[in-house]
Amino acid sequence: MVSNDLTADGRIKVGEEKTTLEPFFVYEAGILKFSYLNFGKEDMTIYFYKNNEQIYTKSLGRDFNVQQALDLSKLDKEAYEAVLYAGTKQFEYPIKIQ
Repeated sequence: MVSNDLTADGRIKVGEEKTTLEPFFVYEAGILKFSYLNFGKEDMTIYFYKNNEQIYTKSLGRDFNVQQALDLSKLDKEAYEAVLYAGTKQFEYPIKIQ
């Protein structure tokens, strides 16, 4: 029996390279800035949560390079969480508005 990772003659099968980098998030002066290199060109969406309740959603498409700046200055002084989904990958960023 041959493993899925080996060829019939015992050599290792090499698949496509898959690169994932963490997105960059920064919150300052009421603005949330984030960027992400979407190597897999997967469908991306960002969600905002307050007390585990979804308060905002934005579809970001499938572009390779995503750079966004969102004005959060009108939100109440609370703790929030931004969650970026890229395909099956999930990246979370806590935000404390004071």
